[in-house]
Amino acid sequence: GINISASQRWRTKNWPLEHIAKLCEALSARDIRVVITGTEKDLSEADTLMNKVKNARIINACARTSANQLACLIKKCSVYISSDSAPLHIASAVGTPFIALFGPTDFRRRLSPTKECIVLKKDLPCSPCYKSKCKANKCMQLIKPEEVMEAVDKLLK
Repeated sequence: GINISASQRWRTKNWPLEHIAKLCEALSARDIRVVITGTEKDLSEADTLMNKVKNARIINACARTSANQLACLIKKCSVYISSDSAPLHIASAVGTPFIALFGPTDFRRRLSPTKECIVLKKDLPCSPCYKSKCKANKCMQLIKPEEVMEAVDKLLK
């Protein structure tokens, strides 16, 4: 599972859509099915993603679940990938192995430690900044799909 957006207010927490598309292609090449999650406000990004990814059969669950249904869906995932967001914390709560993508916020303050969790972040002089707006957003841009794929491999073993 991949959560495609943190929130409309915290756009700086979002992992770039082009990175998500590359990851979906890489997962599909390994015959791994992807379900994307998000809210109603993420539907246009979900459509963009679905159009960008040609070689993957993605299940689009954006805006199609209640909070309880989302928890059940995340619980069924072998691995869940998300930036700092409510669905990330749901994955932690239901015991799903997850990959946490952190940039403008500090994972040490925002994440409960669990065994089956990999945190990916970049140590930049400006991070964590706790800013909801940033022109460069390098902290999230620099987390590459290949790194996330390596983390997926570790959690699936």
